[in-house]
Amino acid sequence: MEQSFIEKHFFEWVILVLILIGLFYTMIVIKEEKKSYLESAIKKVFHNYVFLIPSWWGLALEEENHLVYKRLDTHYDWEAVFKRFKGIPSNSIDEQMVEELKKMKLEFDEDTTIIKKNKDIHESYDHFEVVRVEGTATRDLVDRLYLDAFLVRNPKEDEYLWITSTSSVLNGVIEGPYFEEMMFNFSWEKSDVVS
Repeated sequence: MEQSFIEKHFFEWVILVLILIGLFYTMIVIKEEKKSYLESAIKKVFHNYVFLIPSWWGLALEEENHLVYKRLDTHYDWEAVFKRFKGIPSNSIDEQMVEELKKMKLEFDEDTTIIKKNKDIHESYDHFEVVRVEGTATRDLVDRLYLDAFLVRNPKEDEYLWITSTSSVLNGVIEGPYFEEMMFNFSWEKSDVVS
């Protein structure tokens, strides 16, 4: 008796079904994270800048002027880096952004790169100068990546923040919306207590 197509390829079908179940589970988890992000966000104060950090991000490095967050539960290729610098350069914010990107040795894909400023990014940026670059790029002519970078200048305090989300191209789609939401909701609170 001849075997049916399904019987001939039984193990391939089992593998396919398991992959589909895994993808479905991942979609449910991501959907729940989106719903619960702001409810479960962790308030992080970094030199009077207040960020609502997704609860599933793990603090991988904390120094006085440098924070690094990673997805410690999944260990995939993604990180958010926060750096604070005193003294705003005399060049324009656009020129400063170009300089910061040059330091990262990135070559952006022109067709996928978006550049925005202040109100074009979000209405809450009244007290800051902000420029944002988002897109896919190549680092050192080899590594493909997705970068979302914010340069935030605070003229009143004569300081600036360089905040980036860097990942493989596919992982940028997963954490990108949370990074963006975090940056849209950050604020600056002058106080004597900084955590």
